[in-house]
Amino acid sequence: MRSMNDNPHTATPVAQASGVPAATRWRGRALVVLGLLLTIGLLLLMIRLMPPMLNPGKPVDGLTFNGSATMGALVIALVAGLSLFGLGISAAGVYLVRDGRVPIAFQVVLGLMVVAAVGVAMVLNRALG
Repeated sequence: MRSMNDNPHTATPVAQASGVPAATRWRGRALVVLGLLLTIGLLLLMIRLMPPMLNPGKPVDGLTFNGSATMGALVIALVAGLSLFGLGISAAGVYLVRDGRVPIAFQVVLGLMVVAAVGVAMVLNRALG
């Protein structure tokens, strides 16, 4: 009995060991890399901006934050949340490479993280507006 993958004209390239299509594995690898870049970039930004934001009105390392300490903490929380989202994207990429799909529960959690980030951004916008 022949399977669909026996026909080179209709088959999707499949990795031999895992059975996950090659295109899906590449998308998963891209998610891992992009998620890690997002996480590392935002963590570096947070490390650089945290001292001035927690000491508003005082120059720290040549930077001065003119908002309140509460606003600074809120911005740091937003950046930290987005950094965690980047880690989630990387984890989704690992699932994609390994299993060929991302579990629904995991997708829901990532979606809720986006909703939370948008909510915090709206609060910041009102506070700054």
